[in-house]
Amino acid sequence: MKRKLGVALSGGGMKAYVEIGVLRVLEQKNLKIDCISGTSMGSVIAALTACGANVQELTRIMLELEKQFIDKQVFLRPNLRVLPFAKNKADGFIDAEIMETLFQKQLDQFNVTMMMDVKMPLVITAVDLISDKLVIFTNVPNYFANKKEWIIVSDVRLADAVRASCTVPIVFNTKKLLEMQLVDGGVKMNLPVSPLRTLRCNRILSVSLDNEVEYQESSQLIDVATRIITIMAKDINTRAKKLADYNVNVDVSNIAIFDVGKGDQCIEVGYGTANEKWGEIESAMAMKGVLGTIKEEIDKLI
Repeated sequence: MKRKLGVALSGGGMKAYVEIGVLRVLEQKNLKIDCISGTSMGSVIAALTACGANVQELTRIMLELEKQFIDKQVFLRPNLRVLPFAKNKADGFIDAEIMETLFQKQLDQFNVTMMMDVKMPLVITAVDLISDKLVIFTNVPNYFANKKEWIIVSDVRLADAVRASCTVPIVFNTKKLLEMQLVDGGVKMNLPVSPLRTLRCNRILSVSLDNEVEYQESSQLIDVATRIITIMAKDINTRAKKLADYNVNVDVSNIAIFDVGKGDQCIEVGYGTANEKWGEIESAMAMKGVLGTIKEEIDKLI
C-alpha cells in the first residue's frame, strides 16, 4: 500500500510536548497522517497517535502522564535522585521501569500490547550499546528487509520499545531486551526521517526542537549529560531535516528537557508555531509543481 504523509517526531524530553500542538494544527487542517515515527519522548507521542488517539485524547493522556511523573516524583531536582527507583541500578540514576508501567496503562485503553497490534505504520528508534547499531522497532518490518545496517524488531511489546527509546544515557537505567542493552534513539537518530523514506512516504513533515541555549560550566551530572545529548541531537538533526519535505522547528529554549509541569505551555508554543508556518507546511505537503509531480512518479516506480 502506498504511503502518503509521514510525520517524524524528535526527541527532547518535556520539550517534545510541543509536538502535540503541531499535531493539533494538522488535525484541524484535515491533514491526515499515514505513518509516523518518533524518538525518545517523541516516540511516546508517535506511539499513541499510531494507536488511534486523536489530538484531544493525546493531550489528555500526555498531561495525565506528566501529572503522574510529578506525583510519583519520577524527576527530582536538582540532582534527579529518585528513591526507591534508583536502588540497585548501576547504569542509570532513574529506574525507567516506572515510566514503562505508566505508559502501558495508557495503551490498555486502546487494547494494544504488542507492536504488531498497532494499525498505523509506526517506527520507534533506540540504540544497542552492544552492537553499536540503530534499532528500529516497527509494525511493518517487511519494508526494512534490506536495511542490514539497522536491527529491525517487530515482535516486542510497544511499551518496551517506547521505554528503550526514552532511555537517556546515564540518567535512566538501560533497557535489557533480546540480548541487547538499549538506550535513547537520539544517540544515533534523534529525528527519524530516514525510516519514513524507507516506508516510501512521498511527503514527510518533521518536527525538531533545536535552539541556542547558553551553557554555563557545571559539575552536576544531569547538566553534563543533558548538554552532551543536546550537542549530539543538534548535529544529527541538521542532516535529518534535509531528508524531510518540510521541517517545523519549535523554539522552546526557555524550557529544559526535564522541566516537568510545563506540558501545557509547550503544547501551546507548538500550536502557535505550526499555525504561523501553516502556509509553508501546506505548500510543502501538497508538493505542487513540476518537481512534486516528478517525485510522485518516481515514488510509483519504487
